[in-house]
Amino acid sequence: MPGPSPNRFSASQIKSRLLHNAQTSVYQVRLTPPDSVIGFLSSRGFSYFGQGEDVELRCESASLPGSSFSTHSQENDYHGVSEKMAYRRLYDSTTDFTFYVGRDYGVIEMFDGWMDYIANVNPLDEFRGQYAHHRMNYPLGGTGYQSNVFVSKFEKDLDRPGYNSRRYLEYEFVRAFPLNMIATPVSYAPSDTLRCTVSMSYIRYVKQRKNG
Repeated sequence: MPGPSPNRFSASQIKSRLLHNAQTSVYQVRLTPPDSVIGFLSSRGFSYFGQGEDVELRCESASLPGSSFSTHSQENDYHGVSEKMAYRRLYDSTTDFTFYVGRDYGVIEMFDGWMDYIANVNPLDEFRGQYAHHRMNYPLGGTGYQSNVFVSKFEKDLDRPGYNSRRYLEYEFVRAFPLNMIATPVSYAPSDTLRCTVSMSYIRYVKQRKNG
């Protein structure tokens, strides 16, 4: 069977097809802590419904998820040929979000409070003692700490003919929770915006194409 023959493209065709690329800086993060965590944060003085949107807007960078296959090698079904056959799909286990920290420190309050709830750190005074201990909360149920987190990737191309600017990709991270708050350095070096990076665990993701 012959391969495809070369095609001829005009400059206008190349421009219309190749010069409208997706931009990395146009996205939105939606964090949805479970009700139990929201109530715990409220007891600490952080209102998710009042301050959570500010935290989401401060997300400087996020990672669109990846996945891979586990494969089995099949040898010599055909002479001299080694085949790979997929038998399981593997999802990345974590994804990282970096946030600008506002002067109210809402980003740190939210994620540190979420992790305190997971570790059942309440009240704080008890953890100043020499014999402090904790008992972890269960991940699911009425007192669970896992919920779904969303990253929406869209574009701001408004006038391209035949293009629906309201169409976007939505990534849903299933059963996510903050696994790690990466150390945030402060120093007497020239000042920069304070950032906080949070690594979140999840079991898989679901991608959907949507119209806003």
